[in-house]
Amino acid sequence: MPRVVRIRAYWAHRELHHEHKLVRVGPNELITGDPDIIRSINKERSGYNRGAWYTGGRLNPYYDNMFSLQQPAAHTRYKSRVAHGYTGREILDMEIGMDEQIGTLLCVMRDRYARAGRHLELAEVTAFFTMDVITRLAFGEAFGYLAQETDLYGFLGGLRVLWPSLSAAADVSWLRQILFSTPFLQLLGPSPRDKTGFGALMGVAEHHVSKRFGPDAEQATDMLGSFIHHGLNQQECEVEGLFMIIAGAESTASAIRSILVHTMTTPRVYVKLKAEIKAALEENMATSPIQMDQALKLPYLQAVVYEGLRMRPPVLGLLPKVVPAGGDTLGGQWVPGGTNICSNTGALLRSRSLFGPDADVFRPERFTELEATPRRRDMERSVEFAFGSGQWQCAGRKIALMKLSKTVFEVGALNPPCLALSSPVQ
Repeated sequence: MPRVVRIRAYWAHRELHHEHKLVRVGPNELITGDPDIIRSINKERSGYNRGAWYTGGRLNPYYDNMFSLQQPAAHTRYKSRVAHGYTGREILDMEIGMDEQIGTLLCVMRDRYARAGRHLELAEVTAFFTMDVITRLAFGEAFGYLAQETDLYGFLGGLRVLWPSLSAAADVSWLRQILFSTPFLQLLGPSPRDKTGFGALMGVAEHHVSKRFGPDAEQATDMLGSFIHHGLNQQECEVEGLFMIIAGAESTASAIRSILVHTMTTPRVYVKLKAEIKAALEENMATSPIQMDQALKLPYLQAVVYEGLRMRPPVLGLLPKVVPAGGDTLGGQWVPGGTNICSNTGALLRSRSLFGPDADVFRPERFTELEATPRRRDMERSVEFAFGSGQWQCAGRKIALMKLSKTVFEVGALNPPCLALSSPVQ
């Protein structure tokens, strides 16, 4: 125990999962990095509900979003109404809209930074980019973060300041019950009348939604249009509109940063990736901008994307599910009903049994060495635990993977040099 206390919980839990399938981390709370256990508790009709931790995803005092719904039946009904929007099935120009924002990103990198000799702050630029992508897909028009190179509404800065506190509050039961309660959110929570932060973004989302429900409303084939088509009312669209911005922006920005930093600071990998990109363009295997069906046929590109996701998954929350009444047997151990079973995605994606003895090393070749074999697909499915699994899997997984593949290809084609880091990678 003294050794565990001295180390940050994340690292302690990850090490413990090399030896144990289930680890107790608090009263009535276990955590696991075992893929079979996680699949079991997340599958359809498993009897497991989401834990109260998910209340932390609720920003509106009156309405839940898809993330904060805890009962499987209610979540399934709601997801059936928004899934077509999140998967892009009903967004006719989804890839075109994404290509527009990638084009803006490349222009900014090339014209405002490379040619001007300016230092590029990767964290800032990728956050601006993903905000523009999600708002373009959600509302039919990008908010313009990249074009203005400004944190509009102070949302991103506010999110980074608040996120550690929000995460801690979600993990601590008594804090969660206070800070995410309806009375607290009514009195002190974000408001659409705020000038900056979450509240300001709520106001912007409400403005865009109101235009679709007014007397002169015109519907569009974007995510919001899909939600309306499947029966979401104005209030539900406002809540989901805010959630999809939060869920679709900073998480994928984090993934893009992980992939690019790991790749560009590993010259062997970067040279190999650029060679595949160059060959694909010269042999007409890829257009510019690349289309997703073309990107899926580039094995090393896909290996780099999956390996970058594996090294630093974008979401590392507890994601607890509650053992049903009567208990359950998990990993050969009986667990009483009412126990929270949390997922340790970071430990799962560094599992030596799944990814080999060098699982802590960034090495995309672990995928390409297997070529198009069932074992490679099994490894890719394991990485996709970063998006959840089963009935609770992230509805935006397809859009996220498309964004990652296309962005990494196009930035690689731009041919920036290997990074000289101005500060150590944390």
